[in-house]
Amino acid sequence: MWRSNIVTWFDVLQGKADAVLSPALAARLQTTVAESLVRLSRQDSRWFAAALPRSEHWRAYDTFGDRIAYLDIETTGSFGEDLTTVIGIHDGNALHQFVRHENLRDWLDVIADRTLLVTFSGASFDLPFLRREFGIPLDVLHIDLCPLLRKLGYKGGLKAVERQLGLVRPEETAGLTGFDAVRLWFDWEHNDTPESLKTLLAYNAEDVLNMRHLLAFAVDRMRKRLWGCVR
Repeated sequence: MWRSNIVTWFDVLQGKADAVLSPALAARLQTTVAESLVRLSRQDSRWFAAALPRSEHWRAYDTFGDRIAYLDIETTGSFGEDLTTVIGIHDGNALHQFVRHENLRDWLDVIADRTLLVTFSGASFDLPFLRREFGIPLDVLHIDLCPLLRKLGYKGGLKAVERQLGLVRPEETAGLTGFDAVRLWFDWEHNDTPESLKTLLAYNAEDVLNMRHLLAFAVDRMRKRLWGCVR
């Protein structure tokens, strides 16, 4: 289609795709593009979340990134009832953190108007966990950085990928793992140790804040790879 100079939605609506696609597919594409324009004018990210394959949600960054939410959670792990302990969200302007027994449910107010979520392995962990515990759909666009970066050759967990890209954590949180997050939570909850909560929040903040750098890197590389395939 690009080699035939069909490069915008409006080219499709003008019937240019009829020459390169079957009549049925061209008609379907034209209908979908017309609906997409209506949904885009309404900033309906949920419609695009359902219409696009999850692996392609990164393409919506430019359009819906003005209401982004980088999200990461900490939990009690498998010790007894598995519960959320900390939720960290960066809304594109500021970091917000919510703590169990203090203000945990307030995260719902911050997330309410977000159109694009960014996580690392959130499709398999963070989002299902939050849906189950809080009973909300979280059905907006979602960029999971783990499989996106894997496409680009960067494998492993968040900390491993950070190291591959040269991101260095402060001494306070360097070397901490998800197990340490569980340990720190229980130390604060049962022993009332403020330093443990402070370290846990710093660890969560690093997870959230570093995702901003990973997303910028991944989107830039995916764009270059896409254009390289058609030149």
